[in-house]
Amino acid sequence: MSRRFCIDVVAFADTDQQAPGKVTEACGREYPISQCSCVDASPKILGFAIFECPDRPSVDDLAVELRNGGFELSFIEKEQTVQTTISVSQRLFKEQALAACSEIEPFSFPQSNPPNWGLDRCDQETLPLDNSFNVQGELMGCGVYIYVLDTGVNVDHVEFDRRVLEGKDTTGSRNSPPYRDDAGHGTHCTGIAAGTLHGVAKGSFIIPVKVLDRDGRGTSTSVLNGFSWVIEDANSRDAPAVLSLSFATSRSESVNKAMTQLYEAGIVSIVASGNYNDDACKYSPASSPHVLTVSATEISDGRDARAGYSNFGSCVDVWAPGTRIESTWVGSPTELGFLSGTSMAAPHYAGMAALYLGQHPDATPEDVMTALKSGSTKVGSILGDSVSPRAKMCNVNALQCAPATDCQVSEWSSWSDCPAPGTACGTHSRVRTRSVIVSPQCGGAQCPNLVENSSCGSFEPCVGAGVPAQYFPSGDVDIAFGMLRLSPLADDVYSSCFSSNVRAAPKAALGGAPIALGDDESVEVEFGGGAFKFFGVDYGSMHVGSNGYITFGTGDFRFASTVGSQNPKPVGTNLLVTYEAEPVIAAFSGFSAQGFGRRLNQAVVQTQALESGATHWDLPRISAWFQDLFPQASQATVSTQVINESGNGHVVVNYANVPCGNEQGDTSTFQIVLWLEGSTKAGAIEMWWGELANCDGAVVGVAPGGADRPTQFQDVDFPVSVASCTVAPPPNPSPNPPPTPPTAGSGQGLSLFFS
Repeated sequence: MSRRFCIDVVAFADTDQQAPGKVTEACGREYPISQCSCVDASPKILGFAIFECPDRPSVDDLAVELRNGGFELSFIEKEQTVQTTISVSQRLFKEQALAACSEIEPFSFPQSNPPNWGLDRCDQETLPLDNSFNVQGELMGCGVYIYVLDTGVNVDHVEFDRRVLEGKDTTGSRNSPPYRDDAGHGTHCTGIAAGTLHGVAKGSFIIPVKVLDRDGRGTSTSVLNGFSWVIEDANSRDAPAVLSLSFATSRSESVNKAMTQLYEAGIVSIVASGNYNDDACKYSPASSPHVLTVSATEISDGRDARAGYSNFGSCVDVWAPGTRIESTWVGSPTELGFLSGTSMAAPHYAGMAALYLGQHPDATPEDVMTALKSGSTKVGSILGDSVSPRAKMCNVNALQCAPATDCQVSEWSSWSDCPAPGTACGTHSRVRTRSVIVSPQCGGAQCPNLVENSSCGSFEPCVGAGVPAQYFPSGDVDIAFGMLRLSPLADDVYSSCFSSNVRAAPKAALGGAPIALGDDESVEVEFGGGAFKFFGVDYGSMHVGSNGYITFGTGDFRFASTVGSQNPKPVGTNLLVTYEAEPVIAAFSGFSAQGFGRRLNQAVVQTQALESGATHWDLPRISAWFQDLFPQASQATVSTQVINESGNGHVVVNYANVPCGNEQGDTSTFQIVLWLEGSTKAGAIEMWWGELANCDGAVVGVAPGGADRPTQFQDVDFPVSVASCTVAPPPNPSPNPPPTPPTAGSGQGLSLFFS
């Protein structure tokens, strides 16, 4: 069985000249090594040669042969095995291009309830956590390239949208593209460094370099080839670059020398210390003096504590969270997972390095490492580590920020046109906008309002207002992986069109603040001072129901009926409790529990028969997948995000992997986005569906609420494009076919259906 060696030849015997930097020339030389051949000359810039020797000689034997032949050696070592530095792997749940820097959507800081505790810890000096991630100056690391040497990257993940550039594979992968991740580790690390929701540098470009296989293992050859390619690629870009390394091997001269060459090439390297509960100086690349070495922490008894697996010692520069970190994963564009290890700690600092370089693009690697170390918070001792008495923890807000920059905006655009007389119904407004030219940085003045609305006055009342809604019988899921947009044409008219795309991505990442929803419950979520107009009424909050819908004004916990859309027969009952002719909740809202009980003795209790679809119509409601669901299941998550920023205020509600009420079988994943007043899409509703399960029949659509409501649904499929959209049926649909679209000037209100 053969053995490979990495050899660094300083001088050749015949000329005593310095060894050329390109190993292709070195491999053309004659070497006095018995039966060995130079087999790998690809790490050209690093200057190493990989030799394969079939008789498995020792390192000492090879060194003697070379020196006897007149060669001067820097080092010779056996080819090493490199391994990712993860400690515990747990899959959380399963969910379902390049843009110029100016095209990357700004992130709205602070980020409330960040999805992993590492972000929460890395923006503050001390514990406890404050359920927020904030970056002074709203820095995003835009214009900086983060090279992730690992198992590759899930290039389709929604958190990397348009920021993953062409990468490199050195493992011989057959993936498409070759640097696509088939293990998960590289994607997870990338998400911590640069994911939109889970990452530190939310605007940095990502370049995947696959040097480890699907088992998280690589060799000196694959890793050194990756280092060489990074140097070449970074030099060609002439832009700030960060290298994120989350693997370790026993101390290796070839790996450490490569780190020196990366340092000299102007690339700052952030590396994991290793998961061996040992001195980090025994491992590479952690032992290199030209890297920033990061060890892992967890929280124990309210203090920062060394994770039991984490390496330690004088080679450790800084510390960051590493235990049970949630981040991006492989398998789908929305997949997430938990991992633990120093592999997770290092990317926090890779993201911090990108933030710093985004403001200081001419900084050298030494400048960056000094800034990261001096900017980190001195926390004294780390619990469980007696070797690092002056430990420092990550803190993005301790980084030096560039001078304050005020927001600058463009001039107002022209007002949009009001509808011509006779061509519209209801109340309309016109709008003008302006755009951000320079974003605020480092405490500068925030941007003013970017959108203004002005009334166009009232037109003729709308006839047969459109209220899009559809019933889907059990098993019908033909809207899966589709997207729907509803836009208010007037206070009582919504236009709607559906985009059918088998792999459509959600409008926003499936993260945010989790909601603890039991079976058949609702939770009120406030809009943080914003307002959403629904059927002409402004609401400052919504009630998220466990059964796939949002209501306004009051919460609801019922689930949709199982009766087909053409059978308006009773399918169940509501319990109606009234006191002095008022609903019991409204009548008793000001009383104590004792007072409530006394009056309940005098209350009138009745039952009300429900007909198919009645539960959808009786409250102001947005039904995204209204059926009997069970969000208490272990794999299920319901979460919200409230984004209040000028011109872009919106609210996101996510249902991920929620099973039907019987808690068995397939699950449903879907999303609702509400655009708040003052945004460019004010009043619009957007829905997205991933995998869907339809156990008992489901409802999709909107309802204004009130007594005058339909009791069944028109059996109408939504058309698949704007061109085929038709006028929606009125709120009380007749059995007649839907009317044809009106011609211009008819005054008829349009409500476009989709399929």
